[in-house]
Amino acid sequence: MTLLGDFALLLALIAGGWTVVVGFAGARTGREETIRSAEGAMKAAALALTVAAGSLAVLLLQKDFSVEYVAQYTSRSLSVFYTVGAFWPARPGRSSCGPGCSRSSVRRWCSRTAHGTGT
Repeated sequence: MTLLGDFALLLALIAGGWTVVVGFAGARTGREETIRSAEGAMKAAALALTVAAGSLAVLLLQKDFSVEYVAQYTSRSLSVFYTVGAFWPARPGRSSCGPGCSRSSVRRWCSRTAHGTGT
């Protein structure tokens, strides 16, 4: 699962870079096929991020302590409810997105944006 998650994150990074570069080029030139290519890459990045998140969820549920994130945020004594909840606390400390902005609202926005449902 770790290898799958790492590969999915690398694919998301590449697809995201392609989206930015080709998207700007398509916007400047107005070529429809270039814009469609950027849209496809954005969908691929969203799918890859979903796979990476699913991989992390499986690693958490399996309590695979060879993964630093799992070892840091879970323990053998946690119930499944709290183990699943360990998926979200990855950013220690305060949120840096500004006043009135919670991490859950940022996650919700990212999820909706990645799946094309707007804000």
